[in-house]
Amino acid sequence: DQYEVTVGRFRRYVSSYDPASLPEGAGANPALPLSGWSREFLAHMPESARELGFAIAECGGTWTDDVGSNEARPISCVTWFEAMAFCAAEGKRLPTEAEWEYAASGGAEQRPYPWGNEAPASERAVFGCLFDGDASCADADLPVAGSLPKGAGRFGQLDLAGSLWEWTQDVYAPYSDDACADCAVLSTDESARVFRGGDFKFEDPTSLRAWTRYAFLPAFPDPTRGF
Repeated sequence: DQYEVTVGRFRRYVSSYDPASLPEGAGANPALPLSGWSREFLAHMPESARELGFAIAECGGTWTDDVGSNEARPISCVTWFEAMAFCAAEGKRLPTEAEWEYAASGGAEQRPYPWGNEAPASERAVFGCLFDGDASCADADLPVAGSLPKGAGRFGQLDLAGSLWEWTQDVYAPYSDDACADCAVLSTDESARVFRGGDFKFEDPTSLRAWTRYAFLPAFPDPTRGF
């Protein structure tokens, strides 16, 4: 996708929420047959749309119980399991960590930032609570998805640096020294999953570099993480 998943788009998913109906393997990477939805993930999913909405609201991110002014802002507070289910339901998938970095670094160009070599600035990335022009952090520092076209990556994606951290497919693991194609570290357990790209609060501009990686347990949501 070109944009982070928005509140409004996620709301449409919640309205027809039924993860139990997802077939085994839905949302798999064609090159990685074992990368799709697993029924083992159901143990980590809310049982109803009401419970899903409550869990996301409890986390304190961009979700609202009713349609409002946040519909075009990126959805936050979604767990890795919930992101997997959303992607599978839409016939899409989470990117692998390698795919995400390929997009963020411009492929063979190996850019340090999605837009190129220039240092991060408020017209290129949503970070450091700078977007609304006030020194303090506020909801207004996380704008609608795709607000900064000057920060677009080589292949057209927006907000690969800043806005929200984005979940990837992979389990966190050390890089291998071996060359590989279609690389991914896969598992159906509760191992920590990788997220990339920085967020709207983080002040350290190094977090916006294409190769920066962090990870956390997949069942835990956060107001600065989306997908």
